[in-house]
Amino acid sequence: MNSILDKYRTWINTTNEMKIWNADKIKPHFDGKELTQMFGVSQGKIVKHLLNDQFSWQLMNPTKTKEDFAKYVETNKQTILTNLSGKS
Repeated sequence: MNSILDKYRTWINTTNEMKIWNADKIKPHFDGKELTQMFGVSQGKIVKHLLNDQFSWQLMNPTKTKEDFAKYVETNKQTILTNLSGKS
C-alpha cells in the first residue's frame, strides 16, 4: 500500500512542480485541420500525433502564445515530421 501512496505523492509533487495541475483545462492553440495545413500533411492518423505534440509543447511552455507555437512549428517542421514518420 505504501508503494501506491508513494507513487501518488510523487505524481502530485511533479504536477505541482511543473505547474500542470490544470492540464485538463488547456485549450489547444490549433485544431487538427489547422495543424494539417501548417504541416502540409493530409488528414489521417498523423493528426492525433500532431495534436499530442502540440499539447506536450503547451505543457512545457505554459506562458507561450499561439503565435509562439506557430513560430516553433515553422522553425522545426521537418524535424517534427521526421520524428512522427515512424508513428502510426
